Amino acid sequence: MPPQQGSLTGQQLATKSYLVFSDFETMDTHVARVACPPNRLPWCENLQLVGPNQLALVPGVAPALATIAGKTASKMWYAFLTIAGTATDYEIIFETDGSLQAVNLAGGAVTQIAAPGTFSNPDVTVWQANTLLIADPTAGYSAWNGTVLSKSGTVSPFIVVTNGGSGYAGGATAVISGGTGSGATATVTTVGGVVTALTLTNTGTGFLPTDTLTVTISPVAGGTGATATAIVWPQLPGLKPTTLAVFAGRVWLGAGRTLQFTGTKGADDVNPADAAGTATIVDADLVHSIVALRNLNNFLWIFGDNSIKQIGTVSVTGSTTVFTTVTLSSDTGTTFPQTIQSYNRLVLFANKAGIWAVLGSSVQKISEEMDGVFPYIDFTLPPCAALNDIRNIRCYLLLVRYNDPAQNRARTLLLVFQNKKWFVCSMGDGLLAMATAVLAGSLHTFGSSGADVTEILAPTSSALVSFILQTALSHHGKPHMGKKTLRAAISQIISGVGTVGLRIDSETLGGIQGDPEPYPAASVIIWLNINNQVVNWLNGSSQTVTFGSAGFLFQRTKAFNTGIYLGVSLFATLPGYNFNNAILEYQETTALASRVQI
Repeated sequence: MPPQQGSLTGQQLATKSYLVFSDFETMDTHVARVACPPNRLPWCENLQLVGPNQLALVPGVAPALATIAGKTASKMWYAFLTIAGTATDYEIIFETDGSLQAVNLAGGAVTQIAAPGTFSNPDVTVWQANTLLIADPTAGYSAWNGTVLSKSGTVSPFIVVTNGGSGYAGGATAVISGGTGSGATATVTTVGGVVTALTLTNTGTGFLPTDTLTVTISPVAGGTGATATAIVWPQLPGLKPTTLAVFAGRVWLGAGRTLQFTGTKGADDVNPADAAGTATIVDADLVHSIVALRNLNNFLWIFGDNSIKQIGTVSVTGSTTVFTTVTLSSDTGTTFPQTIQSYNRLVLFANKAGIWAVLGSSVQKISEEMDGVFPYIDFTLPPCAALNDIRNIRCYLLLVRYNDPAQNRARTLLLVFQNKKWFVCSMGDGLLAMATAVLAGSLHTFGSSGADVTEILAPTSSALVSFILQTALSHHGKPHMGKKTLRAAISQIISGVGTVGLRIDSETLGGIQGDPEPYPAASVIIWLNINNQVVNWLNGSSQTVTFGSAGFLFQRTKAFNTGIYLGVSLFATLPGYNFNNAILEYQETTALASRVQI
């Protein structure tokens, strides 16, 4: 009997819809996951946003360059110094025991600059690429010439040759004497029989600022006429400097509200006749004291905990140094001097409210997307920052201790800013300090988790890196419709075979637990014999060997989850992984679906 008019003649199928997560702009934590747009990522860890549809796995950690036994790093700086004609890249490490170490980045050799108990909270800069200068509230103002540390009561390392003489052979030595101190010695550098430089090898002790010193050069065989002058290292009575910078050919030291600056004759010149002097910042917006002095982008920056000032032009009138202090901000500053960095003509810094940028006279917060991270930062570990050229893209890295609510543990994160994009990196849960190094024309980052000095995000690293990726939970334009997932698809590029943890999330389980659908990140290669039968390969342990291909893969898997808001989470440890996009296939179910009874 033929069907009657209007009756169903076949099975009716629900319409399938497709939710696509792609064209990613940035990681964004300042809104809830259900409020995040599909083209933003609530969490993106160890995947760099190279382009809108390419998230590339970041490089890993290199083997430790050096280990300083019995030490724990607290702060780090980079220093390039030319000592006795040899140019060397160093990482300078301040240890929790008050000592200071220099690590040669060419091979990892460690030199102790100062013994335990010398410093309490130093700041470091470099003078004319040959001397390390240090400001510390306990040790005061000091200098390291690659061999010895000059400080209060000792001889300055800046010995000036006033006459090179003639006929000097190698091996000549010098003794510095006079006044109340003793024990100061130097080695002599000669070229063609002429004395060209003296290097302080013993700073001596007991010298007073009023002492007049005599340099006696003793030739090994022959040589005459060479003379040199030396002075006592500045003592700066009553000044306990906490920060310093080199700007306009002189050294500027900050102590409380006081700026002290050296004169026109160098880093050890505190003679008022040479325009050395002090200035007091009385402005009310410098609430407590000077936090940091930095020479960046042709300005001397003066950071307070609630203000930012700068000095541009410095001149000398008679014996007086003349400059003008300009206020850039009276309501924003920082207490974390290690976070201040120059980034593409911006000056970036962090405080407890976020990360800020200064361009010209404008101070703006740039880390709104990280507002969901900052409430969980443990500021008892002071944040520090570095720069890195990850895949030749300049990045600002902020190291923080993060109380992770998702993993319910404390760990170290790097908040990464890259041309208005954000993501995070994890380079070891115990990372304590880091600093930039300029090597072969690019920026590298070295860090320490205690006794080690290790390059992180190292381009040559072969270490495997784990990633975590979380998309938004999206209602796909229909916040009133329930949805049942059918399949998921991932577009990716891989260079090695492994398993990716894939989870289909929905709001019904809070987006924390969902439908786990792990998949092998590979196109499986099946071997067939002449009879079209599958050939299984076994290794030496009689285990089945799986062959897979690398390159671009579009992989699909089943999916079983329901909800109004849908998303995916991925996590894996794979070499050379690149994520492109994710797709969820679903069917609509009930309108105004809810598990809550009203």
